[in-house]
Amino acid sequence: MRLQLLASNEASADQLIKRINEAVEYYKKGSYWISTGKVIVVTHSMGGLVARRAAQKLAGTSDNASSDNDDASSSEAPEQADVSYRTPGEQQASDDVAPATGNAGPTTILGIVHGVQPVGGAPVVYRRFRAGTEVNGKFNIEGALVAEIMGWSAADIVCVMGNSSGPLELLPTKNFPAGWLKFTRHVNEKKADAMPSLPLSDPYSEIYSKTVKDVWWGMVNADLINPAGLDKDKISDDIQFYKLAIGRAEKFHDNLQLYCHPTTYAYYGADKNQVAFGRITWSTRDDIGAEFEWQLPTIKTNDFDLFGQSVLRFGHQKSVFKLENAPHPPKDGQTGDVEFSGDGTVPFDSGNMIAKGDSKPITFRMSGFDHQMSYNNESVRECVLWCIAKIVQLAPPVQQSGASTQGGE
Repeated sequence: MRLQLLASNEASADQLIKRINEAVEYYKKGSYWISTGKVIVVTHSMGGLVARRAAQKLAGTSDNASSDNDDASSSEAPEQADVSYRTPGEQQASDDVAPATGNAGPTTILGIVHGVQPVGGAPVVYRRFRAGTEVNGKFNIEGALVAEIMGWSAADIVCVMGNSSGPLELLPTKNFPAGWLKFTRHVNEKKADAMPSLPLSDPYSEIYSKTVKDVWWGMVNADLINPAGLDKDKISDDIQFYKLAIGRAEKFHDNLQLYCHPTTYAYYGADKNQVAFGRITWSTRDDIGAEFEWQLPTIKTNDFDLFGQSVLRFGHQKSVFKLENAPHPPKDGQTGDVEFSGDGTVPFDSGNMIAKGDSKPITFRMSGFDHQMSYNNESVRECVLWCIAKIVQLAPPVQQSGASTQGGE
């Protein structure tokens, strides 16, 4: 099943349940197959979030099993906001599928195999809001092509991702290790903390709701959310609707938590050569006085660009902070930084989080592939085939399904 990547994973979960019902009914009608009414779900990337939420809904273990037609309320959301507003992607997903109904139930999904799932989100989403898509090297042709498609600068990214629940649901959740947004200064060629790392506990209120006008390291530039100035009769304040979308993302994350289907297998990347952002760092090489450093967390500036640079001033002092690029893959014999290992997109800390799932899934820590093409890796295919075979062994015998065969065979 193809996903509408800009729509909420909540709506996509309803669409998956609908597709499961269609598949079960299709095979029940056939004369060649003897259906047991079960399905096995194999996912890639964000599809894992969708499948987990669908399984959670079918199990009835979520406090809120409604579709995305119910908007989350957020402490940051305006009291008089028009919560019926939908971005085009969300509206299309809402039109495509009604709230989850049908015959599927807690036991319909026999098992799930997840691949390279961003279980706890990805810090790189924050970086893209401030600097555009990372290229990771001047001669990285593939990275340049991705940036050309997704957006070279913050202006290209914010107008799309800032209006779409799906991408915002890829932001690090409360389950991701705290302190992934760091601030450093160079002292005698060594790094030192310039201010405390964020978030302390709640990334939604501490980071995602902050604009570049609120504080210099804020995530979103409100002027980029609706650059064409369209639908002004419907959107009186762009930033408030962005915060509504953040509220929906938080609601989705809080509902899903680390829920996993009782029979879950998963593989994730932990390759030091497939660098992924496990943390995001603002750094400066300028001298910062003690009083300047004390004020860093709350300083405001209008001097920033679309590629991850902010110029701060305090009194007669000036400091230029830039978002650091990902480090180069370690050379042979070097251990590398575990915070930057992964599959090139999903960092180790996020992919590995599936092992902490409620049902204690069986997980495989792997290397030798990048995120997008992970299923092209022979070891991955063999692993997934083995997982599917283990799940198939749990299928009920045909005789127990109510089906009959000629001669009792």
